[in-house]
Amino acid sequence: MRDYKMIYNAAAEVLSETIGIMRGEVTSRTGLVSDPAIDPVDIAKYVMACEKRFDVVIHDEDVLTFLCFEDSVRYIADVLFEGEQSVPIASDKEREAWYY
Repeated sequence: MRDYKMIYNAAAEVLSETIGIMRGEVTSRTGLVSDPAIDPVDIAKYVMACEKRFDVVIHDEDVLTFLCFEDSVRYIADVLFEGEQSVPIASDKEREAWYY
């Protein structure tokens, strides 16, 4: 998936499903880490779902830079476009253990 618009739309669907907001309400400025209304567990679910959907690894320290939805889309696009995928994706159980 090397088309930015496709990545954006797919990530918006993932965000909508994991955070529980309507797809039409997701914009590039939708807050993530900076939004106190979004639970950190929901962010973790969103990140894990994106990792599965796009077959990428999103490093925990990088998640803190996702102030808005657009930041996460850019990150995913950068990884996909650069082909920097060399770290194996952690299982859901492993990822959940990091957050609980």
